[in-house]
Amino acid sequence: MLVIGLIREGKIPSDNRVALTPAQCKFLSKHYTDIQIKVQTATNRCYTDHEYEQAGIEITDDLSDCSLILGIKEIPVNQLIPNKRYMFFSHTKKMQPYNQLLMQAMVEKQITLIDYECLEHRDGQRIIGFGFFAGIVGAHNGIMAYGNRTGAYQLERVHHVKDYRHLIHTYFGLKLPPIKIAVIGSGRVAHGIVEVMNLMDAQEVEPEDYLTKKYEYPVYVQLKGNDLYRHKSTGKYSRDHFHANPDQYDCLFNQYIAHTTILMNGIYWSTEMPRLFTMNELASNRFGIQVARMAGMPISLINRANTILAQLEQQHVKEDGKERTGEILKQISTPQVQLSIFDAHSATFDSIRKMLTDIDINQLTPVEALMKLNEVKNLLK
Repeated sequence: MLVIGLIREGKIPSDNRVALTPAQCKFLSKHYTDIQIKVQTATNRCYTDHEYEQAGIEITDDLSDCSLILGIKEIPVNQLIPNKRYMFFSHTKKMQPYNQLLMQAMVEKQITLIDYECLEHRDGQRIIGFGFFAGIVGAHNGIMAYGNRTGAYQLERVHHVKDYRHLIHTYFGLKLPPIKIAVIGSGRVAHGIVEVMNLMDAQEVEPEDYLTKKYEYPVYVQLKGNDLYRHKSTGKYSRDHFHANPDQYDCLFNQYIAHTTILMNGIYWSTEMPRLFTMNELASNRFGIQVARMAGMPISLINRANTILAQLEQQHVKEDGKERTGEILKQISTPQVQLSIFDAHSATFDSIRKMLTDIDINQLTPVEALMKLNEVKNLLK
């Protein structure tokens, strides 16, 4: 008889997921008489011991008589039972140094490890992977964080919801503001992100429309490899060549920066790969408008800044290697460029004017910009 044991997750912080739900345990026990299942008692699972008992499963603290032990995350070395067969995510396939001791301990204790990450179809595709649900959790929590910061809506964290069906129900009645979301990638994680975007009724748009159109409802664009990278010499993109030679490619995400409210990254990144954006770009004015929105600046001010930025982008050129932004700005008529805040004459606006005049924008970090905007907000109260 095959005796399967479900461990109590021992890694800290503990994981509340389970390898088998009570319903799955009940199904296996009913349809396979040569399989017995035992569940190690635990208080931090998404399913309680009582729910497993109701499914007819034995609750115990001793799994020493189990022939196959299932878990989710790495098992602490002191909890490994010698001469057993385990299935869990060991995070050792890529020779991660932080789990080297775990691998050595399993060898010493003559343990057979079946790593979920190593189960593959003949074409190399993984059979078991949490990437899709990682994308769901990341997308949900990202949208939740935006709602918490802006006060536009409220969402609970995913771990407060027991299963996917209940998570879907939390989106009923949710109305996102007219934001633009960039989803990066085409793998399982990106598919999970897109799933949440669709459930939240964000509409997918083409890259060209994302860059040129304004919307009165939330939209997202999914940017895949061909949308993001170009070979430095040929100007083309080949997926296989890119993964083998990422340093030979440039990233094209810069053009999406000023149009993106939320970035949802679903790709793996290594130091050899071109960055989506650099620290200099992060500190540039292209990120500043969203920082202003987060700081609670008047929407009329932000909309005007968007208009000016669009005009600058349309007319921006380079001459003799020097940017002509300042010259172009002067070419835009004063009534169009000048914001009402600078026309006002009062002690408050004089203070704001002096503060802004003294700022060296090129040396300002995003955090410092946020702090300055908060100072302006406090002065306007």
